[in-house]
Amino acid sequence: MAHKDVDSEAVYTVQEIQQVLRTARTIGTLAFTLTAWCYEFGARTAEPGQQLLRDVDLPNNRARPTHLKGGASKAWQFLMPNCQAALPLWLAERETHISQPTQALYLFPARKPGKCLTCEGTGQRAKQMRDGERRFKGPRVPCHHCAATGKRWGMDRREVYAIVAPVLRAAGMQKGRQHPHVLRHSVITHMLDAGVAPKVIQERVGHRSLQTTLDYVKATDAGRAEVMGKMNALFAKQ
Repeated sequence: MAHKDVDSEAVYTVQEIQQVLRTARTIGTLAFTLTAWCYEFGARTAEPGQQLLRDVDLPNNRARPTHLKGGASKAWQFLMPNCQAALPLWLAERETHISQPTQALYLFPARKPGKCLTCEGTGQRAKQMRDGERRFKGPRVPCHHCAATGKRWGMDRREVYAIVAPVLRAAGMQKGRQHPHVLRHSVITHMLDAGVAPKVIQERVGHRSLQTTLDYVKATDAGRAEVMGKMNALFAKQ
């Protein structure tokens, strides 16, 4: 999905991710945990608020990330180092953010629980969320942000943005690279660069189609050289 305030080609370097997470740690436990979650699971801003507490299994170092937009896989995924560090801290603090019993079901309870902000409490949102500068245009469909209930107990995407975007700005990311969605672009690119199989990445970040994951693959001189080196080594054995 294209966001008006994010460069669709923007990707952070590994060094920039390290800077972002160091900055998040200094801001607070929630900022650190949300930023780590958005990066390590490639979460869209609407997804952390849908995450149920029961789908986090710290003793076994794993979680089942919630995916929207048709990315329906609920497979257990291993936690990466920053989530391993952040989640125990957040779980120790989380109860202080709960004012209503239903919030307790969610990993990231809404700071202002009650009416769904996306559908304004109606349970129905516009099928086309944006047309240029016009918002909420087109026929109505069930709101997937609140399961068509009009209520929300986990964080709204705007709440997630309001926490993570300032982290990115404080870490020195430039205009066009200050949207949390850049964290999603980045982890997909980093996993591909590390040689993780596209099918595994697709499941982890919740792409509906494998082709979407493959669209992140970019031919580079280093990549071409790697292929040549591997093929030369293969035939040298014959």
